Amino acid sequence: MAPEVYKPHLAFQQKLIRTRKLREQTRQEHIKAVQNREREQNLRIANTMVEHNPELAKNSIEVVMIPSGLSQMIKLDADRIDAYRSHLQQVVSEAMDAGNAASIPVDQHVLAKERLLQQEAYLSKHPHVRGRSDQLCTLCRGGCCASGANHGFISSITTRRQLDAEPQLSGEQIVQRYLGYLQEESINGACINQTDRGCALPRELRSDVCNVYFCDELKSHQAALETGPAADLPTIVIQRANHNWNRFETPHINPVEKVFLIKDGQLIELEQNTPD
Repeated sequence: MAPEVYKPHLAFQQKLIRTRKLREQTRQEHIKAVQNREREQNLRIANTMVEHNPELAKNSIEVVMIPSGLSQMIKLDADRIDAYRSHLQQVVSEAMDAGNAASIPVDQHVLAKERLLQQEAYLSKHPHVRGRSDQLCTLCRGGCCASGANHGFISSITTRRQLDAEPQLSGEQIVQRYLGYLQEESINGACINQTDRGCALPRELRSDVCNVYFCDELKSHQAALETGPAADLPTIVIQRANHNWNRFETPHINPVEKVFLIKDGQLIELEQNTPD
């Protein structure tokens, strides 16, 4: 490249890099600000709850924040179903070409299986953590499912394992198996398989990416349950309006939808007057 061309090209590239760095710095500052505002508000909510429920002051309390799944049900249109069918046909074709599960290239879907096995062993060892996780995920109602789109994270490894377990099945039968679980309606803006009753797919047909996933707030709570006395402490659950993937998309703090108290194994929804 001639010097008279290279110099402005280099300057342009350097400007792009500076712009990207500034944009990322601004985003990280925004994320930190949202986290700080939420943390401060969570503390005020917890203090208010203790003031109105003096028995909570006898012990320390745990506070955990969870998102909210989307809830608007709409009729599945033909375009979404066609996109889902095309995705299934693609991953099944890749699975058929692979020959067996061991031949699938290593990616996030393959690695998720090992993580899932480790997680199941961990939860079996700590049944109180499993119970609390199930409880909070039920309250959330699919806040993490908003990114499932028209693929549900179903991959070639998901379908290849089925073909290995049931070699008599054809690729088209696998596709039809998944299509057969679609409901007439699903949650607007979320995974095609998400309904107001949860995932339309049985657990064994879901992707390992879905089955292994816990949000960061829940994982932090799991760690507290495992390593400390948190399992025996009253827990205040603060549910915000955001789903798991749009928490930092708003310029404002995400509003509190509901507040719950878990105490002595019971879940109680509390009246809340959220402090600013």
